[in-house]
Amino acid sequence: MDRFHDRRDAGRRLGEQLQTYRYNDALVLGLPRGGVTVAEQIALALVCDLDIIVSRKLRTPGQPELAIGALAEGGIATWNVEFITEFGLTRAQREKELSRVRKELEHLSAAYRSELERAPIGGRVV
Repeated sequence: MDRFHDRRDAGRRLGEQLQTYRYNDALVLGLPRGGVTVAEQIALALVCDLDIIVSRKLRTPGQPELAIGALAEGGIATWNVEFITEFGLTRAQREKELSRVRKELEHLSAAYRSELERAPIGGRVV
């Protein structure tokens, strides 16, 4: 049996657990493609701002379903060093994948944001 009825239910329940941050200038970030629904319910429960953060998987060359990391808006990259070492991936291979994903992120960010400004993050609980 599923733990939650749906994503809204999951967000509501998580919002209940995070009441320490209610009215505390917090910011909830949701990942498009499912996470925004959860994040919206959390933001409603905390009476705080809601924004999105777009991220994409960095793929292993020749194995596109296997992630070697992720790239988020603002150029924030995280890497799975174990996989990079295991597959012997070169810096050039990683840079090529970063370049591909940067272009994809720019396009997605523009599409999701449209005219919305990014919410300020500095000094806030996110």
